Amino acid sequence: MQSTLQKIIARFPERSFVVRSGSDTRYFVLKTWHQLFGVISFATLLLWTGVASVGFSWNHSARLTVEQQLATTIEENQAFIAQLESDQKNAYELRQAFDDEVQKNRQWSSRFEQIRSLSGGVLNEATPSNVAAFIPWFEGQLALRVRAVEQANEDLTELVMDMSESVAEISGHRPPESVETVGAWLTDVAGDLTEAYETQSRAMEVLHDSMTAALSKGFATIDGTPLADPEFAGFSPSFGTGGPSLEIASDHHVFERFQDR
Repeated sequence: MQSTLQKIIARFPERSFVVRSGSDTRYFVLKTWHQLFGVISFATLLLWTGVASVGFSWNHSARLTVEQQLATTIEENQAFIAQLESDQKNAYELRQAFDDEVQKNRQWSSRFEQIRSLSGGVLNEATPSNVAAFIPWFEGQLALRVRAVEQANEDLTELVMDMSESVAEISGHRPPESVETVGAWLTDVAGDLTEAYETQSRAMEVLHDSMTAALSKGFATIDGTPLADPEFAGFSPSFGTGGPSLEIASDHHVFERFQDR
């Protein structure tokens, strides 16, 4: 070890430097330890530079990795914030939809109570309070009422057709084919019946006048004749005993003119 150190020291003997400047001369002696110190300092500086370069490269690579991770983290945080905002918006919309559904359910419950109350009042029956039981009960009651209305319509149709056939027999017209044509048919028949009634009324008046004139010729006065009987007193062939005088107006329907006579 000492021989190696001595060999290294032997490579750095004392050296002298003479610097002349005109008539001035300077003499410098570079001793061994100065040389060793310079070499060691240079080697240390070189080693430190190498280590620092390697460390700088390592730190730079690590810094780039950290920056990349930081950028990735920032992107993930931004995506998380956007997702959180979207979730909050969806939660708000779901809350609004839930409130709307609750309001609709309240309205349907109120309408159900109204329908239930009205149904009970109309039918005079106790209605089920449960929706699942109320629906089949209401369907059954509705079916019964529909059948009752249909039966009433059938009975009314049969009655109208029977009356139409009776009027047809009296008037000599053919009866209507269906209940839909009864209105127009009655209008036509009513006109004919009115004309026949007015013709008969005029004929009865003529007959009454003729009989009165004939009886007046045979008797000096109407007293003592059948016409003086209270049953015939004030008799008018058109309107019956004690009826009003004949009034014919063209601006009124025949049944309006003769309905009270």
